[in-house]
Amino acid sequence: MITGTTGLSGRTARAALAHSASAASVVLLDPDPEVTKGMGLPVDSHLAELTDVRAGCPGAEVGQQFRLAQADRAYVPTTNHSAATTCFPDKSDGGGAMVSLPATAGRPRVTLLGDDSLISNGAILESDNAAIALHLFGQTDHLVWYVPSLADISGADSTSRSIAPSWFRPGLELAISAVVLLCLWRGRRLGRLVTEPLPVIVRAVETTESRGRMYRKSRDRTRALAVLQLATRRRLTSYLGLSASSAVSSVAAAAAAVSGRSYHDVLDLLSSSAAHDDSSLLELANTLVALEKEVLRR
Repeated sequence: MITGTTGLSGRTARAALAHSASAASVVLLDPDPEVTKGMGLPVDSHLAELTDVRAGCPGAEVGQQFRLAQADRAYVPTTNHSAATTCFPDKSDGGGAMVSLPATAGRPRVTLLGDDSLISNGAILESDNAAIALHLFGQTDHLVWYVPSLADISGADSTSRSIAPSWFRPGLELAISAVVLLCLWRGRRLGRLVTEPLPVIVRAVETTESRGRMYRKSRDRTRALAVLQLATRRRLTSYLGLSASSAVSSVAAAAAAVSGRSYHDVLDLLSSSAAHDDSSLLELANTLVALEKEVLRR
């Protein structure tokens, strides 16, 4: 009897069957296509969901009325159907949870059962699992129980099995379906995209007034004065034909020459950060406006 067949590669499956050539029979619990193809067995298999299914196969290793608690794989003989015995039929996709292949030259009788939990403590007492196990494993005086190990597999062995767990693919499909449904739901809720004209046009002066109210609320007179001085220097630079990268001293000298004010007064006006209260800030702002008007008139 071989259990834990997922630990077999194609090569180790062939080796296991070759070592069993002198046995009366070989029982495989839940072998997948990797194992059956490796052993060269004339069967195909598919996943199934069989529960409490009756054997319905007279003359086989198990009684016709025996019931198997569950099976997750079914097998279909591919050649010489009359010689193979199929039990616990899968009425939806064909085949059965148990298939017995007659002995051939160099190969003993092989029985495949698509349920590896049959002999576990949690399932042995369900339905007729115990009786099925006794009939399969108790027909001879000696039983060799082989559980494949990783030590049996070499680095050269290849396998077609996926390394992902069994729930990964269904989980991925469910997640993709959920994302698609969410996109459809949100798309129907929002409707198609349309273009509309802007409902309002915000004037520049409103932005300036809003910034002024924020400066006033935070009492940041120094920042407010710096903004006013920067704007005045930019406009004076344009009026006087100076470069945008001109230093404050150069702008002050040119503005003083045009307006008739003292150079030091203009430089202090354009670069000083002294604004102790609202009245002094307002006075400096008015002086900056007056300086611009004087330069513009000249």
